[in-house]
Amino acid sequence: MVTLLRTLVWLPLALTAPTQLPAPDALTLTSTEFVHVIRWEPGPGMTPAPTWTLCPAEEEEESGYMPRLP
Repeated sequence: MVTLLRTLVWLPLALTAPTQLPAPDALTLTSTEFVHVIRWEPGPGMTPAPTWTLCPAEEEEESGYMPRLP
């Protein structure tokens, strides 16, 4: 019974952990003639080479870009 309780408590944490990245440091955005470049340094605890995909937000949502993990 104790094992089942521990599993139920820790399972939500284990399932969400791989999809959460820490916030980046030193974020800069440059925009010249409709060419937008975003640069940042990895935040504390971030793996050396995470992969980020930036996608335009849906029109119904806020305008801008949202980070999405592959």
